[in-house]
Amino acid sequence: MALQEGKYTGRAVRARWGESKAKGTLGCEIVFEIQETDLVKSTKNHVVWITENTAQRAADTLALVGIPHDSMDKNGNNEFDVKGQDVSLTLENEVYTKDGIEKTALKIKWVNAIGGGSAFDGSSVHSMKVKATQLDLSALIKAAQMTSGAPAPKPATSSPAPSFNQDEDIPF
Repeated sequence: MALQEGKYTGRAVRARWGESKAKGTLGCEIVFEIQETDLVKSTKNHVVWITENTAQRAADTLALVGIPHDSMDKNGNNEFDVKGQDVSLTLENEVYTKDGIEKTALKIKWVNAIGGGSAFDGSSVHSMKVKATQLDLSALIKAAQMTSGAPAPKPATSSPAPSFNQDEDIPF
């Protein structure tokens, strides 16, 4: 069964920090495990982009899905396990043009609490940390975790989590 547009319950299982190839925008790419049916699970990647204008909303989202506030310091731009809580994911088709050809991709458009409403270059850890420090990202995520009532991230287990699909056709 293939994912389609709609709302699903998902849980973050892996993540990594990086920067966009085009503009160097800081982001956190998250792999969500999505419960399609009682027996079928799929994975879908989503990037939370972080700029001066989006820092607070991004921090709220990262806290909600269980990204530890010190994950960049501990992991740099390496993948790391995430043991977050269930969240509501809204998937929508997005039309884009690549190499002059119009294409459609199913994207995670919204990440919310239940009941609520690669894109990366091989970035240097130093560059990402400078941007995160400028945005005071660690403090924003930590504050969002404390005020949202989101549980602290659970310790990672040794069970393998889905890895990033490097061959996915990404429109940016």
